[in-house]
Amino acid sequence: MQLTLPRETLLGPLQMVISVVERKQTLPILGNVLIQIDGQTFSMTATDLEIELISSTQLDSPLPQAIQFTVPAHKLLDICKALPEQATINLTISETRLLLTSDRSRFTLAILPAHGFPDFEDQQPHTYSTTHTTVEQKKLSALFQRTQFAIAQQDIRYQLNGMLLDIKKDTLRTVATDGHRFAMNTTTFNMPEQTPTSVQAILPRKSVLELARLLKTDTSETINVMMGENHVQFTTDHFKLTSKLIGGKFPHYEHLLPKEAGKTISIDKDTLKDALLRVAVLSNEKFRIVKLKLSANLLEIFADNTNEEAAEESLYTEYTGEPFEVVFNLSYLLDVLNTISNGLMNISFFAPKYRIMVEEQKDGGESIFLIMPLQT
Repeated sequence: MQLTLPRETLLGPLQMVISVVERKQTLPILGNVLIQIDGQTFSMTATDLEIELISSTQLDSPLPQAIQFTVPAHKLLDICKALPEQATINLTISETRLLLTSDRSRFTLAILPAHGFPDFEDQQPHTYSTTHTTVEQKKLSALFQRTQFAIAQQDIRYQLNGMLLDIKKDTLRTVATDGHRFAMNTTTFNMPEQTPTSVQAILPRKSVLELARLLKTDTSETINVMMGENHVQFTTDHFKLTSKLIGGKFPHYEHLLPKEAGKTISIDKDTLKDALLRVAVLSNEKFRIVKLKLSANLLEIFADNTNEEAAEESLYTEYTGEPFEVVFNLSYLLDVLNTISNGLMNISFFAPKYRIMVEEQKDGGESIFLIMPLQT
């Protein structure tokens, strides 16, 4: 079988799915992408057995017969990227080889049969009867971008290695915590009548990062969300991502939110961020410790390291309460500041040992971030 494709027809879908393909694989075929052409529909599929990502596009003209084969993903991507823009690629497919030519370039790749490529539906039978809803991509993207930094990595509490997707009535909420910081973001949306009044699911970290990369942020285009007991599927006109869910119960995150009034200051976000970045130069490279000291109309920031070097910044802020000081991980504080909008922000400090809480209301949504203090 032979076919001719523009370079961009191969490169675009490859760049969309390539991050799902791990370079080190237990099964050789997991290092391949499945290419399928049926009529005018060109699709490319990648999977690591936890996530399946399918990218689809339409060809200018239909092929007389359907084609499917698998090819090493990273090698094909490197070849396509190395070819000139607007290049034409000729493919000749045999049972075990793919011959790729373009102008004076010629490449021969070993391929594997398509029937050996894992089929998510066959390997993990699942239905999506629990929830079927539609959300604006930019709303879902904002939730993911503002929450993903707080997801734990390789925590023994495996539920924390994902992000909670919580649907209640007409609100969509994402929650993540690694025990040191906490992020909760909520937005409103028009939920279809058939959607249950309350649904929760824990998305694995990799799925969250993939979706955050794929979702559009500047249009009102929608994405379909189909959720079952063990899997969730996100579908647009250009891609379909299916992911396993993390089992078990996510912690009761409402209990983490402070109920009492805290010590609150208002300060410009960029002013605080710049000051933190300056003292970070002399902070401990491993532990990234910073001390905040609050007194009458003054916020002082301290950092030092094992070489007995130190940095100090003083910022004006309206505060008339009792003086206190607290120690935090500098990186955790910067993660929150990099997430919220510019301008004046409120920071609240709560006992015990003065946890930090930052709240923001934006575009009909709400964001709450908590950072736990370090024990000294």
